[in-house]
Amino acid sequence: MENLRREQRIKELRRQDERKKKLSTLKTDLERIFEKEIKDQDIILIDDTNEFNIKLSDSNWGFDFLTVNIPKTKSDKISRLLSTIKSDLQTINYFSTSHFREYGLFLIDTSIVVTKFEDIIDLDGDMFMVYDKEIKNGLWIDLYEETFVVDDTVDRIPIYELRVFGKDWISKVVPEYIKE
Repeated sequence: MENLRREQRIKELRRQDERKKKLSTLKTDLERIFEKEIKDQDIILIDDTNEFNIKLSDSNWGFDFLTVNIPKTKSDKISRLLSTIKSDLQTINYFSTSHFREYGLFLIDTSIVVTKFEDIIDLDGDMFMVYDKEIKNGLWIDLYEETFVVDDTVDRIPIYELRVFGKDWISKVVPEYIKE
């Protein structure tokens, strides 16, 4: 029993050390993209990150989400859709990226994602997520590659997937989406 506790403690200390190393780099990179300082109080502690993940997995979105797939070459459409919820993004929201999710959860003004989402994706290499403080609304933007074969020619097209969760944010994005 004591061995098990010791192993768990060692595992937790390693996780904290790994977080400290990765978080410093992530914070610096995000400050460059967001063009403002991220304070220590903006970074969610590990225990609170675990609590957030539990709340997120318990969220009741069901089928309340909108998914839009747009070629990377037409990224301005993503910005137009995001601009419909800019006032919601200007408030303090949860923010994380896919590859740093376990180490870096922030509570920050996320309005910069409207214009800098591509830089954030480039930093992470995959996707990022934003959720309001009540975890009733959220979004993620993912970059993936779609493969097409036409007349023995293989074409790979980078695609942004914007997924918006929650009725409040969806109701603001849909009118702009329908205009397309």
